[in-house]
Amino acid sequence: MDFITDLPRTKRDVDSIWVVVDRLTKRCHFVPTTKNVNAEGVARLFIDNIWKLHGMPANIVSDRDRKFVSAFWQHVFKSIGTMLSMTVAHRAQGDGQTERMNRTLEGYLRCFVGPLQDDWDVHLANAEFAANSTVNSSTKLAPFEADLGYIPLNPLQLASEQLESVPTSRRAAEFHERQAAILLRCREALAQAQERMRDVYDQNRVEQVFEVCDKVYLSTQHLDPKHSGLPNSTKFGPKWIGPYSVVRKIHNHAYELNIQAGNKLHPVFNTASLKPYKEPTRLSRPSDVILADGSIGQIVKALRGKRTRKRRTQ
Repeated sequence: MDFITDLPRTKRDVDSIWVVVDRLTKRCHFVPTTKNVNAEGVARLFIDNIWKLHGMPANIVSDRDRKFVSAFWQHVFKSIGTMLSMTVAHRAQGDGQTERMNRTLEGYLRCFVGPLQDDWDVHLANAEFAANSTVNSSTKLAPFEADLGYIPLNPLQLASEQLESVPTSRRAAEFHERQAAILLRCREALAQAQERMRDVYDQNRVEQVFEVCDKVYLSTQHLDPKHSGLPNSTKFGPKWIGPYSVVRKIHNHAYELNIQAGNKLHPVFNTASLKPYKEPTRLSRPSDVILADGSIGQIVKALRGKRTRKRRTQ
């Protein structure tokens, strides 16, 4: 599960979408909400939109949003036996299927929103039905088929059959034709968004493998200055800090680093935020490191000399 936030506020007074995807069947739900919803509010959304249809999950994967790491959220699901798994720091792709669905949904809504972009919530129902009735590339089944065993009958299909035998008004016929065209366009937009995402991901993906004790640089692109000890703005700060040693290999795409005690950074990072350390040449400037007190310093390689004053070494 994940949130798409900071969308234009709609007439229904919502500005975010809560996206939930089942890992097995790939069935998804798009729930309109607000950016400021708290853990209790998300729990209520879960009961109203997910639990009533699917029951309690055995495991939930999410990012480290404050709502999901709150004591309330952790206690509620621990008490009912649901395991909570968090993605690695600054890497929403750890929950890959939800990240892909977010991008697909954004691409879909981009095709349908009005000029003011304040009507996106009106299109969520069509988007959800289209996504769940479209064959998934991983399962080779539509999510509806994998979850229910069949694709629910589209009311427009049933209506089109009845229109042939039952007299109806011209306005009703035009409505059904328009809705059928919208649903077809929904499926085409979803397919195009998925194809664009796949091409971009394959083009930019870089495979890196590290071993324990390897030294690496850490990207500052997604680091929060409040937690990392960097200046208030990272725009003029170093793009890479370190080197840090690899302490543990979580899997081929995530590694734990020896972040100093007292630093509030979560020590596990995806390979996209790391790059191999190279010994500096005489002309290169050593990279900055974050010290235990949160300040920026540099690693001392060697002492070239010392000075004694009043029997004390300075």
